[in-house]
Amino acid sequence: MGLDLGKDVPPDATTILRFRHRIEQHHLGEQLLETVNRHLAAQGIQIHRGTIVDAT
Repeated sequence: MGLDLGKDVPPDATTILRFRHRIEQHHLGEQLLETVNRHLAAQGIQIHRGTIVDAT
């Protein structure tokens, strides 16, 4: 997003929630996920589902 967290103010929770609701309203979640996954794959990054286990 180009934010410099040393100088710029990041969006607050309400702004992020409104953005999320807009994505849901327009049914863009699946398309957004596919686009992000394609970009990551092009960079050689693979994301898999799994289980986090606390080994302590």
